[in-house]
Amino acid sequence: YTHWRGAAELAVMNAVGFDAMALGNHEFDHGPATLGRFVRAAPFPILAANLDVANEPELAGHVHPSTIIEREGLRIGIVGITLPETSATSSPGPNLRFNPALPALQAEVDRLRASGIATVIALTHVGLPADRALVAASRGLDLVVGGHSHTLLANGLSGAEAPTPQVVADADGRLVPIVQIGAYGRCIGRVDLALDAVGRAAAFKADALEGARDIAPDPAVEAELTRLAAPIAAMQAEVLG
Repeated sequence: YTHWRGAAELAVMNAVGFDAMALGNHEFDHGPATLGRFVRAAPFPILAANLDVANEPELAGHVHPSTIIEREGLRIGIVGITLPETSATSSPGPNLRFNPALPALQAEVDRLRASGIATVIALTHVGLPADRALVAASRGLDLVVGGHSHTLLANGLSGAEAPTPQVVADADGRLVPIVQIGAYGRCIGRVDLALDAVGRAAAFKADALEGARDIAPDPAVEAELTRLAAPIAAMQAEVLG
């Protein structure tokens, strides 16, 4: 990141085939211009329902409250939530407004449901305790995929802080699963949702899988990483003292 400012991550994300990304606080560490280059180049939607980008030219029109993906005849809404304290913990500049998470989340969930979307997922970067509070105070979510607190929720993996999924009752009493898979690419998460006739999650299971150490690297990605690593090697060879 010191050299590529997100371009290396984006190259690999494109190879993986991301459907959506929620903004985290560290995306703003080098200001809107750096983040703007990333979001304009990303072919997948960048989400943050509680972020007002209208007055920031670098991001206006490129960050969205939610997105809808279609799979096998199903339409699934994904709402992004970013850390409301980002203005104090990062360097987003003076033009962005970070709003409270709960009102923004509920408004977007309601809008998606009113448009006929039955299955709604929150993609958040607020941390597990905040995810729990959001579920308990909201209505209409079927799943929360979280980040920020680097919490490894897993079944049977060393270092896991708790089993996955964590389940919290929402304001209507519906049980909502919360998943998170730590940090640094150690694990890949999988969630299975069994949907009822109207598209709500009627049952669920989740797990976190260790990184695929025994799988041969993808040749195209390996070649791209070799290219991206070249200027890093030059940086590492520089004598500072």
